[in-house]
Amino acid sequence: RPHGPGRPSYNNDLVTLNRNLDVLRKIWSKFWGLVGELNRRRRNLFRRLARAPLDYIFVEFYGRIPQLPQVTPWWRRLLPRIREPKQGMSLAEFREIAEYIANDPRLSGVVIRLNSPDADWATMDGLRDAIQRLQAAGKRAVVWTDDLSAITWYAALAADHLALAPAGHWNVTGFRAGGFFLADALARIGVQAEVLQVSPYKSAGDTFSRNNMSDEQRQMLEWIIDGILDRLAAAATGRNLDRQALLDLIDRAPLTADQALDAGIVDSVGYLDELATRLSDTEQPIAIHTANEAGHRIYEYRRRPSGKFVGVVPVEGMIVPGRSVSSPLMPGDGQKQAGADTVSKAIRIAEEQAEIAAVVLYVNSRGGSALASDQIWREVERLKSKKPVVAWFGDTAASGGYYVAAGANRIIAQPLTVTGSIGVMMLRPNVQGLLQRASIQTDFVTVGRHAGIFGGDRPLTDDEREVLTRSMMHSYDQFLDRVVTGRGMGREQLEAVAGGRVWLGHQALAHGLVDELGDLRTALHSAAELAGLPVDRWTPGIEVLPRGQVGFPQLASDTADAFAGLTSIATSGQSLYLMPWRVTS
Repeated sequence: RPHGPGRPSYNNDLVTLNRNLDVLRKIWSKFWGLVGELNRRRRNLFRRLARAPLDYIFVEFYGRIPQLPQVTPWWRRLLPRIREPKQGMSLAEFREIAEYIANDPRLSGVVIRLNSPDADWATMDGLRDAIQRLQAAGKRAVVWTDDLSAITWYAALAADHLALAPAGHWNVTGFRAGGFFLADALARIGVQAEVLQVSPYKSAGDTFSRNNMSDEQRQMLEWIIDGILDRLAAAATGRNLDRQALLDLIDRAPLTADQALDAGIVDSVGYLDELATRLSDTEQPIAIHTANEAGHRIYEYRRRPSGKFVGVVPVEGMIVPGRSVSSPLMPGDGQKQAGADTVSKAIRIAEEQAEIAAVVLYVNSRGGSALASDQIWREVERLKSKKPVVAWFGDTAASGGYYVAAGANRIIAQPLTVTGSIGVMMLRPNVQGLLQRASIQTDFVTVGRHAGIFGGDRPLTDDEREVLTRSMMHSYDQFLDRVVTGRGMGREQLEAVAGGRVWLGHQALAHGLVDELGDLRTALHSAAELAGLPVDRWTPGIEVLPRGQVGFPQLASDTADAFAGLTSIATSGQSLYLMPWRVTS
């Protein structure tokens, strides 16, 4: 149609058409929302008439406890000889079950079996939060476990009743953090690790370049362990244990089940099959059913569909260039690598999809490549100009894991998340001694004064060391600029908590590195609030991106992140944003 006075343009026609389509979508959404509500009430009426007893729902956590439901890649299902790692329920699935329990007046609560779960402190913070929300709704939480480590006990302390197997033990024997130092061992085979770092607190390279712990690393680990002990002592106050009483018990550990009962550490000792009788106030045992068994009888609670979702983009494992990969051969979080290309694609999908109103960037990473971290940071910057981005930290969001989240609108950590480590290091293996011992000669034709700077067959020259130091300091300044801009902090204020220093979530909150403490539900509601979505009596729908796009495995393991960085990234000349250690009990 030709343009002219009094004649609407094509653009105006499209605007009108889109406006009319939006009205039709809202009407259609409300219609199906009404149909869904009528069906919910009909199903609940039949469930109310069911006479079978229904008191507690039973859930079990075993093996690794993921935050999000796990999707098995299609190619792994075609490999019958490779067995899936044993995985239990995710925390997201448990929160969903807890919502149903909270909204069903016939249910008294939940029985949780903690079957020696493989989890870190922040994951257990999430489990504690879910239990406490259930208790706030007037429901009880009962935990039965066959053994109690410090991490398991920390989660179980949130329960109303804690039962321990008769043959179990209270194995809270203390805490330690550190690791092995390989400098002398490498020297025996003629290998030297040349490390450049911004500060002694950036200790990722110490594993290879030192034979003991530096004073700065020791100081840092002491405040991390003190922070964990403070949280554990605060959780134990409900059992009339102050910090000193807790330390006295730790020095006596391990304790048998009966000794733990006498000390008030647990509420009862017995087998799992005895719980139904032990928890009953009458001679009749209570009814305990799994969620699958009771699913057709539990009330459905009312939701408010808005037609909008919060997208969740995971950044799990070591951050590397290229695609994300997952290895079924490695246990735990070590089987994952977060590829910058895959994460960037997921962020762009979230940007393009109109039904995704906001994004939660779920970070559970100790760091990795500087280039890959900056690529993901850039995509977050692009996205937040159009949609709100909330970064939520899992067990670890340190170094490169913090870098990718620095530009988010809001950062939420859990109290015991390991975060910070704002710093850069470079690590170059020098194998000249090994080559000489093996009588291997080297001979190269080179062009360029620094052609062999990453070769590793000889030590660095003073000039090369200066060049690499300038490159590393440029990366560090860039890291600081990202955080200063994203967090609105002064450079001097940031320098005091940066330099490779590592913090727990509640310490990072005090230093201004995060905005709030909370679990995934907190992050979802925060994102929904920033996007203007209703959150009262409504749980934001989530969509995890990318949808099951997992590549074939590369060599990676949770316990070898530093070695993977040494072999795959440091040798290519990229600065490392890496935090290598963890706290164990």
